[in-house]
Amino acid sequence: MAAMLCMIMVGVFLVVGCKKDNEKKTPVEPEYPIEIPFTEYSLSGTSCQWVNLNYDETVIIINSIEELENYIVCEGGGYPEVDFDKQTLLLASGETEKGILKTTAKKNLQLSSKKYELNVVILLNDTPVVEKWRLALIVKKVMEESHVELSVDYKELEYIPMLIHGNQWNELVANYTISPQYQYERTHITKIGNDTLIDGVSYYKLLTTKDELSSIWLNNGYVREDTKNRKVYYKPDNHPEILLYDFNAHVGDEIQSYDIQFEVDAFIKVESVNYVLMGGKLRKQINVISKNHPSYLDGTDHTWIEGIGNMDGFLKSTAVHCGGCDLISLLCFFQNGELIYKPESIYFEDCFVWKNPND
Repeated sequence: MAAMLCMIMVGVFLVVGCKKDNEKKTPVEPEYPIEIPFTEYSLSGTSCQWVNLNYDETVIIINSIEELENYIVCEGGGYPEVDFDKQTLLLASGETEKGILKTTAKKNLQLSSKKYELNVVILLNDTPVVEKWRLALIVKKVMEESHVELSVDYKELEYIPMLIHGNQWNELVANYTISPQYQYERTHITKIGNDTLIDGVSYYKLLTTKDELSSIWLNNGYVREDTKNRKVYYKPDNHPEILLYDFNAHVGDEIQSYDIQFEVDAFIKVESVNYVLMGGKLRKQINVISKNHPSYLDGTDHTWIEGIGNMDGFLKSTAVHCGGCDLISLLCFFQNGELIYKPESIYFEDCFVWKNPND
């Protein structure tokens, strides 16, 4: 009886054991999509460059050194290694009709056992130029027969308006003549006032204070902004409207405006364009050169920064420098009380300067 019971128990054990073995052998289908980690692969700092790319918004799957060498040419030295026993290199490329600021791989998703989707974000500026982009990523091994779908999100850099309530420009106004008794350093402050209608056109009042206590605010003309075309206009009292800034300008463009200080037509040319990070935002920086009336110094350089204006002062977008004239320079720019811009200077540490020996 005991022997029979033992045999029954062994039989049950074998059956249960077989069932468990069968259960272990049954593959478990993963839940898709699965986000696959990646590392960017760069040729920066090497003598190598990418070649033989079609730039047609497709992804090339590279699983060996031999395949990789079809797309890389080096003048000297080598390229960064990839462990193709465990890894795959994904090479995506495309082109756009606008300048590129940044190319970023957002996500790499596995949709099924052999299907993937790579999400890429391209940040564009407003420069009208055909520009190619490429992005290489190292991922865990992908089977040869797999397919990677490319999803590209082209995003244009948003324009940063200049005329916003809460914006404030602190400008240094100084004169350094050879006669000490006539030298001074003062701070004039400009801000945006209430809106008003002039001949059916909506403007903001431009307010300025020029006293040491900033207690007396005077109306200094009117301003308006065409955010669609990225232009800022200024209307002095009893004078037609003039173009103050054109942030839609590109390298080589020539802009006609008006020099307020000398009351002459102003002609400026865009020398270069780049982008700077300021106040947590990427801003267009336009470097222009003024070519004005021959009575004054020709070829004056200016720097315009989107959302802020000229580094030589709010209304000095086209001004030329002249001997004996006041030096005007932007000390600080605030937005709702927060300091956004302050130039590096060994002369001025504060946003407010007042040295006036005439008082």
